[in-house]
Amino acid sequence: MKKKIISLLSAIGLCLAGISTSSVLAVDGTVKGDVNGDGRFTIADVVMFKKWLYGTSNTEFVNWQAADLNEDGTLDVFDFCQMRREIIEKYDLSPEEQQDISSNSKSGNPGGVHTTLNVNYDEAKERFGYPIEECSRSDFLRYKVGIVSQNGNIDSKEAFCWDLTYEFTNGYIYIQDQDRSAGKLANPGIEQYEYKDRIFVTEDSYDDEYIRIGYYPTDMGGLAYCATFNKSVDMYEVMDLIIEVEL
Repeated sequence: MKKKIISLLSAIGLCLAGISTSSVLAVDGTVKGDVNGDGRFTIADVVMFKKWLYGTSNTEFVNWQAADLNEDGTLDVFDFCQMRREIIEKYDLSPEEQQDISSNSKSGNPGGVHTTLNVNYDEAKERFGYPIEECSRSDFLRYKVGIVSQNGNIDSKEAFCWDLTYEFTNGYIYIQDQDRSAGKLANPGIEQYEYKDRIFVTEDSYDDEYIRIGYYPTDMGGLAYCATFNKSVDMYEVMDLIIEVEL
């Protein structure tokens, strides 16, 4: 199995216990998301995936391909996000319910918590630790930083900023520090494009209305860029946006 990305993302809590989703088959005939091999995609699979991402010992999947929801050959934070998103969308959870399912359920073993904050430019630059590019486009909405910490204490000395997001009206650009995440996001993608002396890849999107473009300058380390935008936005405009915020 490929190297784990210790995502430290907050997981779905027990408030959805017992709820099951529809059984969508993977390419090999297994149920997508069914990592515990019981023939269904349920909250139990999401909890197991969370434990695996946390690096919990003795956590083994019956079929790891079932967890590869975006079918890119790698298990990572994007598969977990898609798993969580499908639960939220299927049951039309309110923002309050979504917040509830993001809390840790075991106080004795809190693990890591990934907290997203809306911040201004100066705080984004300070938190992320890079001389980020300031965005002044008319369709730009906000900066978001992802802070990883124990018990959600973002001011503790162990807390660190793992990612930065530029959010626009029609999508967002997500920048992850691959070295801090102890893994990589880079993958071959569906199709490669050489554009302005850079190599971009289009990737599987969780929704047919969106296009997802990745840019991985150093592949195994450094910063990784992933843009997700509505397909009404021209692909080359998205690539130009990535170049604008490239560090």
